[in-house]
Amino acid sequence: MEPDDSLEVVYCNFCGTKHIIKDDIVNNTTINNNTQNIVKQYYGNVVADKDVDELISDAEMFESLGQFEKANEKYKKAIDDSPKSSRAWLGYAKSACSIPNFLEKNTAADITNAFTSAYRLSEDEGKSEVISQWMAGIQESKKAGLKYNVEYMTIFEMVDADQKDVVLIGWSDSVKSTIGGYSRLYDISIKTYGEEHTSEVLIPKWVEQIKAEIARGSSQFDPFCVEKTFEHLTYGEKERVIQALVRRKINGGDDALRTVCACDNDAVEILKSELKSSKNISEKKLLDDVVRLNKEYNKGGDKKADKKDGGKGFWRR
Repeated sequence: MEPDDSLEVVYCNFCGTKHIIKDDIVNNTTINNNTQNIVKQYYGNVVADKDVDELISDAEMFESLGQFEKANEKYKKAIDDSPKSSRAWLGYAKSACSIPNFLEKNTAADITNAFTSAYRLSEDEGKSEVISQWMAGIQESKKAGLKYNVEYMTIFEMVDADQKDVVLIGWSDSVKSTIGGYSRLYDISIKTYGEEHTSEVLIPKWVEQIKAEIARGSSQFDPFCVEKTFEHLTYGEKERVIQALVRRKINGGDDALRTVCACDNDAVEILKSELKSSKNISEKKLLDDVVRLNKEYNKGGDKKADKKDGGKGFWRR
């Protein structure tokens, strides 16, 4: 067995197989397990520098063992040797997303720039893979410190038109854990595509998400998402959502209740039932508002009602 210049990988002189040297292996100890035989031997040989493909291969091997910091170092060396290698840039970004303390010595921009470089340097057929890995990396943001909306906005603005829908769907999977994420995503999509296409792409996804949250027993619903999906819910699901908005006092919840109740008779009856014994002044005012708005809407006076409420637009549909 012969070590490389970093003394982290050894090569079999007979078959050429590479093995990783574990940090805790000393004194030529051999460990056998199901995946590898690792031997640490030193011959004093001077090993020539590796080419980029070998560095990337070594990095991928470290990744497969969950040793992301070592993988990241290998990818960085590959980038230094070959700045136009999309594989090296992509690997660097991916491994960085899996390092919990990466931002202690680096910045989020390092990861973003690496993904951006990988995308721009990739051939057309490889760009989809970069986007897929980038969005997967965003899911690791709690470890790496990436910001959902900033990263998705970067991707969305950069990708070709035929890939923007893919990014929107991926973004939609992430916004449920960010404050104001739904409304921001909706506005961006509206400006890019218009309301019809946005409704076709995003609303079915949001309906799927909110139904899944209800099925799991969640009581945390984004008010904006509620407004956009409410008409697609069953009576029982509507009941669960209204109860959650009333009881949890979610910021923006009252406006969402006004919006959905104005246009949905079931919602009004559910809210009446929920607040019938309430003595809270603000809740009684909310119920009065909802009943009035619903009556005016049913009479075809939605424009008049909208104007009467200061142009707030309680039925943004």
